[in-house]
Amino acid sequence: MNHSRQSSKTTRPVLTPDDLRLAADTFGAALRRLDESTCRVHPYTARQMLARYIIEQSFRGPQDPEVLCDAALEYLEQKASKGSI
Repeated sequence: MNHSRQSSKTTRPVLTPDDLRLAADTFGAALRRLDESTCRVHPYTARQMLARYIIEQSFRGPQDPEVLCDAALEYLEQKASKGSI
């Protein structure tokens, strides 16, 4: 997987199908672990924040799905506890 590939027509990074599968699997794992009943933010907002975090991190290169899932949930918790949502 080459996460830093550049499209010939644009200068934006490109995620490969494998990258997207990994991000989708990681997002699914994060959702399974997220307890929306105790989450400090609205469930829609929580899901959106997790998805955005996982995709942004995917652009940085290969990620261990479990580590990325843990980091995404920690990011959500930190943002919620600071009230910066």
